[in-house]
Amino acid sequence: MSISFRVRFDRVGKLQSTVRNVQHMEIDLFIPDSRNILYSVERQLRSSNLEENNVTIITGNSSLPGYREGSAERALFRKVTSFTQLDNATLLLVDSDNYCLRYMDRERDMTSIALGVCGSSAQANIDGNFSTARFSSKPLSLTQRSQDLLLLTLLNSNDIKQINRIEQTIETIFSIPYTFTPPMKLVLSAKRCDVLYITTQANILMADLTTKEVNSLNPSSTTGSRDGPLSVTTFQNPYGLAFLNADTIVVADRSNGVVRVVDLHNQSTSTICKRGLHISLIDGSIASCTMLRPLSFLHIPERGQLLIGTSISIRVLHLTYLTAQGQLC
Repeated sequence: MSISFRVRFDRVGKLQSTVRNVQHMEIDLFIPDSRNILYSVERQLRSSNLEENNVTIITGNSSLPGYREGSAERALFRKVTSFTQLDNATLLLVDSDNYCLRYMDRERDMTSIALGVCGSSAQANIDGNFSTARFSSKPLSLTQRSQDLLLLTLLNSNDIKQINRIEQTIETIFSIPYTFTPPMKLVLSAKRCDVLYITTQANILMADLTTKEVNSLNPSSTTGSRDGPLSVTTFQNPYGLAFLNADTIVVADRSNGVVRVVDLHNQSTSTICKRGLHISLIDGSIASCTMLRPLSFLHIPERGQLLIGTSISIRVLHLTYLTAQGQLC
């Protein structure tokens, strides 16, 4: 358990401007401090030191799509949309356009297949053992439910999959009602560890993993950019999301080109930055800054930063932590 603090948003700046489509970011556990991050950029996995602003390619080739296992230097990917660190040296990567999940061993600098048949789509999504599981829908977003259990969404599928890394199995644990469009990205609640928050084309869903009950934070199924009470809030293709504390979620509202803030306590939404009209984005206060197609987040409380992965750069939102607000799960 850790303490949750209220957060004030201060200013937005640029961290890196030579990256494209930053789909996922995490603190790099292979390098034991909070100065190094891992992030996926299309066909590559990279590491960067936040203070020195250097970049190391971990695996993949940005200009050569394909499928090839072996040494990290020679391995090829088509699109890494998500990953998780199973331990300090082992990564599980979602190679979405290759229809498979793959391991990366950083101590040996080697990649290997985990589940699915890389480079080939099946006629149906097949659960079961890692050796026999298949994907007809592209795997998309991965998050850890516990040390041994992971949750997975599939592109154009309403199923939520659970991966058991000890038993080496994958199963469908529930499906999003078809009144909603298929799920995209997902994250566990910071307040209740049995609740999952999921983005769809127009909604932020809340799914209880125990009861399998699914509800929408915003009732409207119409896309838009309206702030205010959640009862009238609209989104347009929200993608990544992250908790900053027990009651505050940031959402990458990618087609609106802005970051939205969901206040669960007050049941309301607001917007950070304006939509940028070109790649020359404006830094500064949250009222004057501009943003372009945000995709992912990484909250680093130790540094008072929220990293924002976008289609053209990694931005940094500086935070101030105020009064304590209770416990996180």
